[in-house]
Amino acid sequence: MHHPLNQPLMQPIQSRTPASRWMQSCTSLLIALFGLGCLLAGVQQTAWGQRVESLTAPHLPSVAAETVQTTGAATESATAAPLCPFLSAVTRAECAALVALYESTNGAQWQNRTNWLTGASAASPCDWYGVRCAGGHVIGLNLASNGLQGALPPAIGAFPALTRLLLADNLLSGSAPPAICDLVDTVTTATFAYNQLRAATSRIQTCLDRLQPGWMDTQTTAPFEVHVTAITTGALQLTWAPIPYTGDGGYYEIGYSTSIGGEIVYHGATSDKSAGGYLLDGLEPGQSYHIAIRTYTPAHPGQENEQRSSAARLTAATRSTAAKVLALIYFPADNDLSPYLESVIRRIRYGTLLNPNVQVLLLADARGPHNTVLLHIADGVITRTNAVKERWDVDELDTTDPNVLAWFLTYGRTTYPASRTVVSLMGHGVGMMPEVTGAPLADSLPSDSEADLAGIPALPQTIPSTPGDENDMGAYFSTADFAYALAAATDNGANPFDVLFFDQCFQGNLDVLYELRAYARTLIASPSYAWLVAPYHKYLPEFTPTATPEAMADAIIYHYQQSLTSAQPNVIFWVRGADLTPITQAVNQLGGALQNALATGYEATIAQAARKSQYVDTTQCGRGNLILAPPDELLGAGSFAAHLSQAFGPTDSTGVYQAANAVITQLELVHSRVITGHPSIAPDSLWNYTDTITLLAPLDRTMSQREMMARKIWRGTIYQPTAPVTAVWAPTPRLTVTVDSAFSSAREGQWDDFLHRWYTNPLTPTVGEHCNFMPTAIVPGEITETLSLTYSEVGQTVVVDWNSATDPDTAAYWLLARPADTFLWRAVASTPVTQTTLAVQKPAQNLTYELQIVAENELGVTVAESNLVTYAAIREPEERRIFLPIIRQ
Repeated sequence: MHHPLNQPLMQPIQSRTPASRWMQSCTSLLIALFGLGCLLAGVQQTAWGQRVESLTAPHLPSVAAETVQTTGAATESATAAPLCPFLSAVTRAECAALVALYESTNGAQWQNRTNWLTGASAASPCDWYGVRCAGGHVIGLNLASNGLQGALPPAIGAFPALTRLLLADNLLSGSAPPAICDLVDTVTTATFAYNQLRAATSRIQTCLDRLQPGWMDTQTTAPFEVHVTAITTGALQLTWAPIPYTGDGGYYEIGYSTSIGGEIVYHGATSDKSAGGYLLDGLEPGQSYHIAIRTYTPAHPGQENEQRSSAARLTAATRSTAAKVLALIYFPADNDLSPYLESVIRRIRYGTLLNPNVQVLLLADARGPHNTVLLHIADGVITRTNAVKERWDVDELDTTDPNVLAWFLTYGRTTYPASRTVVSLMGHGVGMMPEVTGAPLADSLPSDSEADLAGIPALPQTIPSTPGDENDMGAYFSTADFAYALAAATDNGANPFDVLFFDQCFQGNLDVLYELRAYARTLIASPSYAWLVAPYHKYLPEFTPTATPEAMADAIIYHYQQSLTSAQPNVIFWVRGADLTPITQAVNQLGGALQNALATGYEATIAQAARKSQYVDTTQCGRGNLILAPPDELLGAGSFAAHLSQAFGPTDSTGVYQAANAVITQLELVHSRVITGHPSIAPDSLWNYTDTITLLAPLDRTMSQREMMARKIWRGTIYQPTAPVTAVWAPTPRLTVTVDSAFSSAREGQWDDFLHRWYTNPLTPTVGEHCNFMPTAIVPGEITETLSLTYSEVGQTVVVDWNSATDPDTAAYWLLARPADTFLWRAVASTPVTQTTLAVQKPAQNLTYELQIVAENELGVTVAESNLVTYAAIREPEERRIFLPIIRQ
């Protein structure tokens, strides 16, 4: 996220260790919140043999998401809404909480549910089985040994007068909600014994301990701290911390699957629940195994049901005798992404511990001079190489130079021969970005009034906050740059990579993918905003010599989406490089048919189909901010083709119907995963984009052509089959720049011809100014504790202080800031866990900000957060001096 004026918000003064947080910025495109799934133990109870979800730690909040997930703003169930207003014996909130408890714990299957949810026939909730009331409040809940099955709802804390809570001897599972802590001051008697409950945070555990000391000693939960401590060609040695509940018989069951989400095959069990390890043997060499470990307790006095916990899960690979898999990760972070480098390195190192068949080369460039490094990471060992110095004779490279990328990829392949090679290109992402030269430096721009036009699309050229190498003041990776580097590293496509992963925004555009189709067997991209959660600790265990490129690509998009929530809507997909040619051919045929339709008067029909289609958010700097609709320039190829097919129909004589259906057929070759929902940066907006490959299609004519040219349609105006093209520099229209390259799709296809025919009056070629958002990446979920944040001013610095987090998993702190009344959070600085004070420079502008401290664990999950502090930044005017010119004769 950048300051509204494209200036740094605050610059840290003290040196510090980057924390485990990651986020992604997209030029002219929204992105942000970090959603990293935690490791090791699941929180969903799953029947043995059903699909398994992603790995989450027993003491951390789960953020696993469904493949398609939406959220609503409703806080009261559909049952409670019509029922509770008519039951006045207790408050409406308490009535709704009772309904939530019933629905969350499968009330229809309770052993005794007398009068529950019977509506007007029940005098009040006080007549419901197990409910005791006094003074208009619920004061007792006795539902022990009643067959409750499922999770306790957050509404469990909505009983301000509750004194007795008896829930023992049921099948309650999952993490107790944070709201359980709301009961500690009133409840005098509580029982949770013989369930499957756990505490996701130390705060919740403390609250449960106060309600019932020793409650954990009777819970059938998954084992903690699961690790793989030894790997051979045929076995994996598993270790874990036994659960506190070792009595009443039982054991740990161990199973595995060889495919993501596949059925678990039972392997064996331990002798009892005090066991702390298991040898998973009889395995195939060089195979990834998705391991599940759950706890079993038989029925016994006090619990008439046998219990099986949710499963602790992790993925690891047996050792192979074949050549290793090489992962080449390129991270040009000489910009605002710099603080997150250490977090990525930690996750890469962890992933290599779980897979002896993979080795990683990471080329990274952090902010500042003399810090471009090439790291070799394998078997959990990080080795800093001298390759950069030996090749370039310097220790600071411009990592947005395509020659550097080409060298890195070529060096990796020649130095570390591998059976498979995966390339991950990390960064902000600019997507469908032409090569542009001649733009002025930001600090030399004339102050034309037109420079303040709202909504000019973004171009990351010569702006200090650009997503490029700041040492070179405005360098960036264009699509042509990527093509040049990848061509050089693959012998012009004769030796393609197995997987090319654009861990960036906006790269799912057809023109981008077609440009790069020959350089990878499979390509992975997001069509719009990407969250760049970077779960390499999950990707790397999936990379084995026997895995196909398609299997590795599928693993990446699976773990990527499982690390997000519905607060982070996203589409990510993979497609074979060879399949991009028939997909593009189908789109070109559609472009030709649409030209025929225009010639016969179907302009309104085409425009209506476009308006009904799914757009990505390309105009968030203007009036279209956070709205997926025209005048955004990119729309989903699938939805557009579907609406065209419907609009023209089988009797169409222009060829549009047949061509649109051909596009739909070809897009079946694209494999995707989708999350829809309400992002926390815009919780009132539903982000429901589900399409995959995008097309450049600025087809909205509701604005005047002059206004669209100046403010919106810049990609369309420079989307031409020839280069160079002289274009207007939109921030200062009296200046011009040069577009140096044309897209292959425009040179070879018909889609650009259709777009230029769409506008009867040719538009002036125009490129835009820089604009992006980077909302801070905060993992939603349960917070362990609240920290106390204060600040003071010392000269031109702001000193912030906070108390240490008590959670033992805390690894680092982050200082966050945002201008008041906006959603634009920014991570200003990070500190190691030993540091609880930080001095930063005052902002350059006199604005009011909100400040917050967030504590995170090693894998980037928030475990504590501070109060919000309002800070009014007022810079003292600097002393003004007059300097006379030097005159030389």
